[in-house]
Amino acid sequence: MRRRQFLAAAGAALPVALAGCHGPPRVELQLTPLREADLGELLVTTADDLDSQESSAVRLAHENGSYVETATDESRPLLDDGEAVRYDGQVFAVRTVRVAVESRTLQTFEVTYIGRGDNTTVELDEDARVVSYGDLPPADREMFDDAHPEHLSRAGSAESSYPRLVYPDDAESVFVPEQEYDAVRYEGRTFRVEYNGRYVDDNGRFRYELEPVAPDIETYADRVVDEHVFTLDRTDLSEEQREMVATAIDEERYVEEGEASDAFAALIERIHSNDHVDRSVGELSYVLRYEGTTYLSTVDALNHDVPTTEPYHTTTEGEDGGDTTTNGTTAAPTTTPSG
Repeated sequence: MRRRQFLAAAGAALPVALAGCHGPPRVELQLTPLREADLGELLVTTADDLDSQESSAVRLAHENGSYVETATDESRPLLDDGEAVRYDGQVFAVRTVRVAVESRTLQTFEVTYIGRGDNTTVELDEDARVVSYGDLPPADREMFDDAHPEHLSRAGSAESSYPRLVYPDDAESVFVPEQEYDAVRYEGRTFRVEYNGRYVDDNGRFRYELEPVAPDIETYADRVVDEHVFTLDRTDLSEEQREMVATAIDEERYVEEGEASDAFAALIERIHSNDHVDRSVGELSYVLRYEGTTYLSTVDALNHDVPTTEPYHTTTEGEDGGDTTTNGTTAAPTTTPSG
């Protein structure tokens, strides 16, 4: 997942997480000579490389001074506060503020392709009520389309999709609030439909602004190195830890599966006591000097809890949220095998 955050300001020391994991723990240390590491590309995302919504948010914030939008992915913003982006050659830190919370009431469903008659088939009751797709009211047809029936019917076994969407208060429906039919017949195939009730979705309304931080990526990367580099002194390490570092340099990584040894945990703790330059899912990156060479050090704490912060700030009372808004009405469904 792409999340790059501006960390030119001093950060707090972060302990290595060696507990609270999910599944077998694993910790990996990578050491790459800085001259070989594309630090700028690690730290900064070019606006053109963002998805269309994120790219539009950056462009509009740059053109208008700020951009406000209501998120449709529950309460997560399009761009995290502090995320470093390049636009028109210049590097900016995104400043994300949640200015309001807006609630939507979604109607939730489970749509299941009943299968092709093999042992994966989902059986309908003999007295099941079946309606033709062409007879569905517009709101129900939109819901059914969001379940992607063509995809469900191509699967090798019975699968379900879980569409969620807003039904207008005056919408005609054969499923909401009382379910009049149990299944839909669509292009010769039958799909079971279950109405699962209402779900209130709290969506954050976010304001995005761009704070200039560097004229180009190279200048930005040099500044980050100057402000975050530290020395890992060989004389402070045990012989076992020196061998770990040598392996990370010679073989590009040093990995311990299962419970980390005391020596490796202490080495990671020593690195974590310094300011990291970037945070993404499951790993932290640092710039360190070891025996005269500067390295990009990445600690991948797979299946360990990596410290996180809220991806936005909140407004003070009475702060204006702005006028530019894009509101979504449909939440993307998920698809899982039907059990």
